[in-house]
Amino acid sequence: MGVAIREEQENRELKQILRINIKKEINSFDIVQLVRKGFPASVSDRIKEYFAVTDAEIAKVVGVSKRTILRKRGKKEILSSWESDRYSRLISILSLATEVFQGDRESAIEWMRMPQTGLGEQKPIDLIEIEAGENEVKDLLGRMKYGVIT
Repeated sequence: MGVAIREEQENRELKQILRINIKKEINSFDIVQLVRKGFPASVSDRIKEYFAVTDAEIAKVVGVSKRTILRKRGKKEILSSWESDRYSRLISILSLATEVFQGDRESAIEWMRMPQTGLGEQKPIDLIEIEAGENEVKDLLGRMKYGVIT
């Protein structure tokens, strides 16, 4: 599966999680606009539901406290562009992991929570809060996808 197809899948999942009801596929430029506008705080609920991650895991990756997530969700706030970007990245990496595990979200999340040799025995979920860590996780997932020894 090529990069364009993978991005199309990620964008489809983002569209589903954000509950965007438009017929056309969204592209990277559409995502930029959505991020700038700000995601609804309820996106955390949808990510939890779709990928079976916890509020604590989301909070760590997004860089806010669990309490902040709960407060914003309760008030039905619109997230800042910074927070929306972090959520977008989380969706992207979880989508890629799911793709590598052939659509098995449960296995993908289990893998994300386990120390990985290819990441210096660190857990992928703990690395993706920082761009450099996110890049390492994406690189490892890419190697796994194409059968490169990790």
